Amino acid sequence: MARDLALMLLAARFLHVVRDGREVVESMLASGFNMPAARDFSTACEYWRGLVRCGIEAEHSHSERVLRVRHARMAADPAGFMQEVLDFLGAEQSDAPADFLKGNVINSSFGNQPAGQGGLSARSRVERWNATQQQTCDRIAGQQHRELFGE
Repeated sequence: MARDLALMLLAARFLHVVRDGREVVESMLASGFNMPAARDFSTACEYWRGLVRCGIEAEHSHSERVLRVRHARMAADPAGFMQEVLDFLGAEQSDAPADFLKGNVINSSFGNQPAGQGGLSARSRVERWNATQQQTCDRIAGQQHRELFGE
């Protein structure tokens, strides 16, 4: 889709937000969405890997128009994250987007509380995975994950 959008919107810029694949798998499975990736562990791993590959393809095809950003940084450093994004977009700097990120959760499968304020996060759910889940995710998406995150 990014290829088509880039052709239609010649001045458009794109953010490729990458999130730890294991957390995405947990989020998908908790989402309640009516799609195969939300009902099956292996399919969720494949889904994350496929979407990341599409994002990387867009980065290569339109390198000057795509900025890769890490989801974890958005949560850990909203001000720095938004400064980088606004710079990339050529937008005026403003504290408002970072302030919004500090106090809100965007499209969370685990409730509407900001990170660390109750509930079982995707990260803590991943830490409870059994050996079979860990091996399955690594077999399907591990190489892609290591390329993105160096882990």
